[in-house]
Order: sequence, then C-alpha cells, then structure tokens
Amino acid sequence: MPTYNNDPLPRDKNNEAIQVLAYKDSNGDVQLIDETSPLLTGVSNQTPIPYTITFDAGTSTSNATTYANLSGLVPVRLVVPSGWTTADITVQTSADGATSWRDHYDATGNVMVIKAGAGSRSIALNPADFMGLMHIRLRSGLPSSTVAQVSSVSLTLYAAPIGG
Repeated sequence: MPTYNNDPLPRDKNNEAIQVLAYKDSNGDVQLIDETSPLLTGVSNQTPIPYTITFDAGTSTSNATTYANLSGLVPVRLVVPSGWTTADITVQTSADGATSWRDHYDATGNVMVIKAGAGSRSIALNPADFMGLMHIRLRSGLPSSTVAQVSSVSLTLYAAPIGG
C-alpha cells in the first residue's frame, strides 16, 4: 500500500485519518467507490433515479404521496436542501404498499439515522443498509424526539438499480 511519510492512511485538512474505498478494475486501474460504483451489494453502475421526498410545513414525516417505491432499487444518496430545519433523519419502511410504517433498524439493532444536521448537504448512503426494502419514507428527528420542519421542504433521494 502506498504511504505518505510512512503513514498508510490518507488525511483530511485537519490531519484526521479518513477512509477511502477503492477497488482495482479489470484493467488494474484503481477506481474510487461512490454511489455509482458496482459495489459488492450488487448495485448497478447505471445512473441513479431521483425521488422527491417532501415534508410539509409543521410536519416531521414526509408526506403521504412522496415516499420512495424501491422495487429493484436501493438508495445511494440523499440531498438535503438549505431550507431544512436542523435535524437528523430517520427512515421508516412499509412492506404492505405504504399503509403501515415501521422504524428501520440497522444490523446492530439501532434505529437507522442519517446525519443531516442543518441541511445543504449531499449525503452518501450505504446501499447494503437498504437492500430488500420496498417502500421508505423519512422522518425529521428521532422516533423519541421528532423535529417539525418550519417550512415546506423537498429532499432528493437517489436510488440505483440492483444488478448489472
């Protein structure tokens, strides 16, 4: 592995170690892994499909008509606009055609939290966390402490096709 000053880890501007994911393609060239890479999860390298997820003013859950139907897709990126009222985002899922919603938990038993903060961010999502889900909607805040959005705001969720 290449090193810099005998340090094998890349560093950010604050000299904090950062993780970079990469692989060698069939030509032996190093390729960085991002939301369009053919990841081990089986995500296609086709262009991700955008979904608009809208929160009405005064609500903490995305409205009933803007959930994402993920048949054959997995989320890879979430774009949160500058109008977002500061809050992290949690994910809810439905297996019955978007009628009953339940909180989505990760493999370690924790509610899935997307660190959105004050917004104006493009957030990479791990496709493996969403494999097998049919419908998702988003919540502003945690299950125990939701945060109502001050103004109507639309987020963009990008989902990539599964497979080749």
